[in-house]
Amino acid sequence: MSVVNISVPIERFQEVIEKIPSLMDDVSRAIGRRLATEGKSLLEGELGRYQTGNMASTYRAYVSADGVRMEIGPAFDDKGHNYVPDVFGGVPEHIIDQKALGRKWPMRWSHVGGSGVAWKVNHPGQRARTDIIEALKALARQVAMEELLSLELLGVI
Repeated sequence: MSVVNISVPIERFQEVIEKIPSLMDDVSRAIGRRLATEGKSLLEGELGRYQTGNMASTYRAYVSADGVRMEIGPAFDDKGHNYVPDVFGGVPEHIIDQKALGRKWPMRWSHVGGSGVAWKVNHPGQRARTDIIEALKALARQVAMEELLSLELLGVI
């Protein structure tokens, strides 16, 4: 899983296509523009400490007659590792051993009371961030329904 694909079917799109097919392009464009900006903002806010990477910039939203499809990834860290599967799939507990990896220097990090140095670290793992996927699905439904509601209030559909 180097890319996360999220699909959200929107049933009312078929109604717009049947009644006024020429409007579908405009509706798709409006939904796509809103999802592009609001989805990226949601990702940047939810990712927290992953903000230093480029995952939010890999977010794309596509709108079709079937609904909305969103795509996140691939996003690479400075060592060339795609970290999208680690964020959305989680990481189990594991040991990071610099010597076993063939490195000639220990790990170093900074924290609020100083700094740390170690050759071997017991990493506690990382839970899967399925909450971000659910939030993006809810956003897609909300944006699509708001755009369709505006057409309904205008008396177009």
